[in-house]
Amino acid sequence: MSATPPGPIGDPLFGNGRQYADDPFEFMRACADSYGDVIRFDLGPRETYLLANPADIERVLVADAERYRKPKFGDDAMNRLLGQGLLMSEGDTWRRQRDLANPAFHNRRIAALSETMVEHTRDHLADWTPGETVDVQLELARLTVRIIVSAMFGADVTDEEVRTVQAKLEPLGARFEPDPRRFLVPSWVPTRENRAFDAAVDTL
Repeated sequence: MSATPPGPIGDPLFGNGRQYADDPFEFMRACADSYGDVIRFDLGPRETYLLANPADIERVLVADAERYRKPKFGDDAMNRLLGQGLLMSEGDTWRRQRDLANPAFHNRRIAALSETMVEHTRDHLADWTPGETVDVQLELARLTVRIIVSAMFGADVTDEEVRTVQAKLEPLGARFEPDPRRFLVPSWVPTRENRAFDAAVDTL
């Protein structure tokens, strides 16, 4: 019996990166349907494992979390964006930050945010006029920025600041879009994409 979980065969250079980049969720769903609860595949040079069984996921993230380390993403873009916050830190650093953050996730605190959301939504809609055509995706993005800043920092932002945040989120999202070629170009190479990402992080 093989000790290596089953999985799809990929290309020699990109592994399964092309398939994943075309449609990540469809690729992972097809893997789970075809290969069972534990699947192995390659994203470029990165050996990757997918867990499809909730009990296995709970074991890795909760019950036996000490036995598993968070992945190295192949470049420093994720660390540059998130630093050593909850998503990236481990061990004592993670536990200390989680304890500090716990009160913010209490049910009463979360429920209280509904008033903030409703207030900002009403203010936002007040600028709309009957018969006007609006870009709903853009408007909801602006509303979301206002709600997040208010909920997290207790502050309001100007229209100009909201537009700046929106503009700078674009290169951040682009940097983490699935792309099988990305591992070939280190994050320190001054490509147009990398320069835009660095400028966005600096501004934000």
